[in-house]
Amino acid sequence: VCGALLALCNNIFYIDDETKFNRAMQKVYPDFERDTNVSETPDAKFKDVAGVGNVSKVYASKDGTYILETTGLGGFSSGNVTMYVAIGGQNPDVQVKALVVTGNVGQSWMAKVDQKTLDKAYVGKNVKDIAAAQFGNSYKLNGTTFTSTAILNAVKVAVSYCVDALKLVSTPESEARDAALLLLEGYTLTPVANEAYTTELGASFYFTGTKDGADDVDVYVFGDSASGHKIVAVKAGLKHADRLAATAIVAKSEGIDNALVEKVQGLSLVEFQVQKYAPNFTYDADGDLSEHTTNSAYANTQVTKVYKSNDGSLAIVAESTVGDYEGYTPGKLTMMVVVAENKIAGWSVVSIGDHSYFVPYIATQKPNAYVGESITAEIAKVTVAGATGSADAFCNIINIAAYYARSILQ
Repeated sequence: VCGALLALCNNIFYIDDETKFNRAMQKVYPDFERDTNVSETPDAKFKDVAGVGNVSKVYASKDGTYILETTGLGGFSSGNVTMYVAIGGQNPDVQVKALVVTGNVGQSWMAKVDQKTLDKAYVGKNVKDIAAAQFGNSYKLNGTTFTSTAILNAVKVAVSYCVDALKLVSTPESEARDAALLLLEGYTLTPVANEAYTTELGASFYFTGTKDGADDVDVYVFGDSASGHKIVAVKAGLKHADRLAATAIVAKSEGIDNALVEKVQGLSLVEFQVQKYAPNFTYDADGDLSEHTTNSAYANTQVTKVYKSNDGSLAIVAESTVGDYEGYTPGKLTMMVVVAENKIAGWSVVSIGDHSYFVPYIATQKPNAYVGESITAEIAKVTVAGATGSADAFCNIINIAAYYARSILQ
């Protein structure tokens, strides 16, 4: 009798796997009903978005909403945060519908980020706003700076997937890239946030492009979807003189002014940046890094590229991964240091990496630090309160640039 009753109950209360899955996802997004016609394997390029995170699963609901399983990097002590992020709506009003943290690595203050705080920060926000968001007070949750960064990165990866892979909504950047891809069929375009290119040329966006069996390209997009996109693509990695050759142009769209084409051909990012500090800097070329790429006195710091000018000026690119202080995540700070007349003439940041304190504590408070220092001997560290690790990385880059310059100029 008991066996019969158990069998009967099993039949009555049996829940199939699909129903179980829907119920699990409904804890994230209450209206979820799985659309099995949509692949749940994410686009390969989102499995490792360098420096930000990844998308591991994509689940589609029959109402057009997607739940993405993502991991955001940049957490405390190089840790991360894993989340489910639900995104849906009708273009252009595509929003974050819900998000739930499912796990983390090394985020000791994660308990401070409760569901109410998460919902207030993200739920109902248009994905266009989040796609354009930089880390700041709007996304800094209860003082958990690094955990908040990892959460924002997890959400931004999900948003990027919905914009670029699922095409749920367009952004000015995605519209510019799509317009360029029509001209450069088969290329993969990666956006580069670099004001030196866009400001000098007046371009709306700048991309680098790659394609198997074809030249890499630098792509400049002018205008927008309303006024019409205008695109110029030139071969990447050319020296200044080569850019002036007619063969430097790979493609251009209709409506491009010839004077603008000539400006794109002639633009050298290195020249543009270096001439602010060394006005006579006229061309760029690879330096010989064989003997002077590293110096044991400057830990985890190395020269990666050197540009020379006929007048003896040098533009030295170096990177440093210094910065492990009181749980602070070491990051790869990359800078270009200009040396002219045996002095540090100026410097500019190429990328900050995880040195989140660099801009507010160093770049704004000490903009002229090290400028004018002689390269003839080791340069003393400039102390910056609140940015100890970043200040060490900054100093090491300045010193290894001075060391390199001494080695080849004297």
